[in-house]
Amino acid sequence: MIFLSILQWTAGFFSEKDKKYIATSAFLKNIIFIISFIIVLYSLYTIFLNIRFFLNQENITNYALTIIFTIWIAVFLYVINLYINYESLFCRIKQTNKNIKPKVLKKVYRSIIKYLHLNLSKLTYLSKNSRLWEIDSVDYLQKKLKEIEKKEINTN
Repeated sequence: MIFLSILQWTAGFFSEKDKKYIATSAFLKNIIFIISFIIVLYSLYTIFLNIRFFLNQENITNYALTIIFTIWIAVFLYVINLYINYESLFCRIKQTNKNIKPKVLKKVYRSIIKYLHLNLSKLTYLSKNSRLWEIDSVDYLQKKLKEIEKKEINTN
């Protein structure tokens, strides 16, 4: 399978440059699909033949842990990404607005967190499209946040 995959990748790479390799690339894709389909069918056949072996406590635990850890790592990565974006936004606000008092700066941070919560797309939009060096008060920031709220933000 690995050898066929490498051949198919190579044929696909060369078919972009030279049209005579398109048929070879398509043929290798079809061969890989057929072999993969046969492997899946054989796996399902062996599972149904030995269903008691497949449904034991250890296998169910292993499959459940895989799903649980996948969900956990997705949440963990989202939280890490959120933290990094908030931290970079706050650092840029602090660096570009050195004349603001620390109390006002804390209010600015709180109002950003209060508005954005865990919405990464709005945080990215605010970070990229706002003029952070013009923040002179919390009122200005709240006005900017309301403008962002009115706009439709692409969540892709």
